[in-house]
Amino acid sequence: MVVASPPARCFHGRRGAVNDGAVRVERYAAHDLEAMATGLLRGAGCSAEESALVGEHLVGANLAGHDSHGVGMLPA
Repeated sequence: MVVASPPARCFHGRRGAVNDGAVRVERYAAHDLEAMATGLLRGAGCSAEESALVGEHLVGANLAGHDSHGVGMLPA
């Protein structure tokens, strides 16, 4: 499970790795998760501007509680 933690609010991701029946939780600051999403999009061939905008919106969706429209939309 990937979790971003900005200073005042928390994003609860739904993706996770099962390890011995337990879910492994990884926490990331929202800006770090946004940078990771932006980098993945850049690597897939998106422009810098488009990657930054989409990364911002994906993390924003998670922070708003709309996990089905957040970073989980990025292909693995």
